[in-house]
Amino acid sequence: RYPGQAFYVCSAYYKIRNYSRFLECRGALAVSVRDAEGFEGRTDALDVMFAEYLVATGAHDDAFELALGIHDRGLDKQPGAGSVLSTAVFSSSFGEMDARSTNPIYSIRPLMASARFSGDAAQLRVAVERSRAVRADIEATASIVAGETGVDLFYKALLAQMAIAQDDYETAFAEATRGYRAGVGSVLLAVGTVTGMSALMEATGEFDTERFNLAHMLALSAFKTGRYEIAKAQYLALIEAPLFKQQKGANFHAYHHLGLIHLREGEIETGIEFLKQAVEALEAERSTIDTEAARIGFVGDRQKVYADLVAALVGLGRGRAALEYAERGKARALVDLLASKPQIGVASRPEEVREAVAE
Repeated sequence: RYPGQAFYVCSAYYKIRNYSRFLECRGALAVSVRDAEGFEGRTDALDVMFAEYLVATGAHDDAFELALGIHDRGLDKQPGAGSVLSTAVFSSSFGEMDARSTNPIYSIRPLMASARFSGDAAQLRVAVERSRAVRADIEATASIVAGETGVDLFYKALLAQMAIAQDDYETAFAEATRGYRAGVGSVLLAVGTVTGMSALMEATGEFDTERFNLAHMLALSAFKTGRYEIAKAQYLALIEAPLFKQQKGANFHAYHHLGLIHLREGEIETGIEFLKQAVEALEAERSTIDTEAARIGFVGDRQKVYADLVAALVGLGRGRAALEYAERGKARALVDLLASKPQIGVASRPEEVREAVAE
């Protein structure tokens, strides 16, 4: 089979957050193209996704080394300043060429995230230097892309991604808003109300991947900067989008943030329902991870959703339901811990632990 087909299959598994199938597909593709030439860009593009997976599962040092290697290899193939974005834009329909061009950009997010979470000052310095260089490269291309609607969208989306990678949500919100205007003609921002998402749905009838991702970044950055009405409107529109069921990377944040927003507004029952959906999304994503070590690292700060849900249930006097979710969150962590440490008393019954992990 043509390896390009396998690349898109692997990418699809990652987008729907089926990690076990993604890892299996990635491994099979690596074997099939081992001796092939001209496919490095695609394999590196999959490894950007793998680096994000490593960050999500707590393997921060491995993620950093992988993302840095991808980034630097990609830059080696670019002729000079301003070339990363311009080459990416004008090669967007040419598969391998496009992957080589965008890898240095997309690798920045796992590079920054892994350095930040690891707490390694040297790694963070390297990541910040690379990030600033890519941003300068993107901005050097501004005169080329200005006024081209589709390209402006791509350009602003990249800048928003760069800002999110550095936890600069104010900049991310500004860039995402500008990109949104480029992508849909206009975004109405009046008294904290966004109608751009509805306009997009009416204008196109569907969400293409780039616009969907930009909409997610706009919602996320709005929430992080306290623009709750904007975040609520964006997230509510996102969950109705056809791609929401496919691009499952947005599901947890959408449900969790909507739950918190509704709680802030006093809509407790609605908030609780969204938090329950966030828990379901989290556990569904986690269930596709095969290794115990990766499962342990995966939940991380996402465990907070259990605490948020428990607090809301307690506030309504639903002690039994609160206890169930508290135990559910603790049980997940405990089962993973037991599965990873047979020396603490479960060595004689490993199959029982693994069955519990699989549930």
